[in-house]
Amino acid sequence: MGVWNSWKILENLDAVDVLHFNAYGQAMVAILTQSPAN
Repeated sequence: MGVWNSWKILENLDAVDVLHFNAYGQAMVAILTQSPAN
């Protein structure tokens, strides 16, 4: 997954878009925490 790319995309987003991206970020965290690689 391009986590670093996601942060780079975040830098180019407006404040309103960041709020929407937050929901995507939370979903990503949920997937990562379910990963056995933890």
